[in-house]
Amino acid sequence: MPEPLRDRLLRHRAANIAWNSAANQLNRFRHRAGASFVFHHREETRAAAIRTAGYVRKMFDDYLRILPPGTGIEGRRVLEIGPGDQFGVALLFLARGAASVTCLDKYRATVDPAFLAFLYEELRNRLTPAEAERVRDLSPHGGPGGAAFRSIDDCPLEEARAFLAAASADLIVSRSVLEYLKQPARALAVLSELLAPGGEMAHVVDCRDDGLFASHGFHPLEFLTLSDTTYAAMTSHTYRPNRWRIRHYLDELARLGFQTSARTLRIVGRPAPLAEAAPVFTSADRDLLRPIRPRLAPAFAGLSDQDLLTAGFELHARRENVSPFGTVG
Repeated sequence: MPEPLRDRLLRHRAANIAWNSAANQLNRFRHRAGASFVFHHREETRAAAIRTAGYVRKMFDDYLRILPPGTGIEGRRVLEIGPGDQFGVALLFLARGAASVTCLDKYRATVDPAFLAFLYEELRNRLTPAEAERVRDLSPHGGPGGAAFRSIDDCPLEEARAFLAAASADLIVSRSVLEYLKQPARALAVLSELLAPGGEMAHVVDCRDDGLFASHGFHPLEFLTLSDTTYAAMTSHTYRPNRWRIRHYLDELARLGFQTSARTLRIVGRPAPLAEAAPVFTSADRDLLRPIRPRLAPAFAGLSDQDLLTAGFELHARRENVSPFGTVG
């Protein structure tokens, strides 16, 4: 279907639901439904590697900033959830002195080896001599290698206990991963089991609808008006967000025995991320909620304005030096 015609079709709510439900059903019957294969073209390999290296360094710096001041990396066992098509963050953690890094991803990405070689070269060129010495054991593509690095793919987080031992990580990090978990409560319980007593987590979470409705002229919270059944029919076998808001994450982590802190990064309806200052929800932000509030599905109707308006946030969670709370059912 031509793109302009498809866009006009998806501007109608019923048609949007029907279109995405059909696409979701098609994915149910595809081999490796939803698997992500990422290719970098050789003609832009070096430019793509330089751009990606900047993004990798930002992710790493964000994780360090989310952690409490003075938190050390040396000697810690790090678990990165959802590294995607490269292991640059893992390389930087190892360079900073992490004892080990394990990368766990639901998908498998196929990437041009030349791109990876350029990426890791770009990252290594910015390391100090001491940091470079820590990552001297490299893979054939120049990335993390040796016994301190492990990569596990084709493994949803909810099933990670089949590959990873309880209390095997001192630090767990992720960016733009938690919002895509199909069973977020179970996945957080798995993370709780994987984290050692006294360990902590740093996550960056996006609560937007990935353009499902918002990019077609709907209210940015239109996807919260659907019943769980309808939303599952549209997204259960596609790469779409799970609709949890910040309150759901904080409450579930508290139930699991974690102490948490969070900082809002985005506010619904605003095009740009927030500055470093604490967010101020304005009357214009709250006005945006008025037309959608009466139509929200029951799971979201009771949430506060702040919980609904938080479109993205960073999260720090720490469990004291005690055994994990509860078990995974």
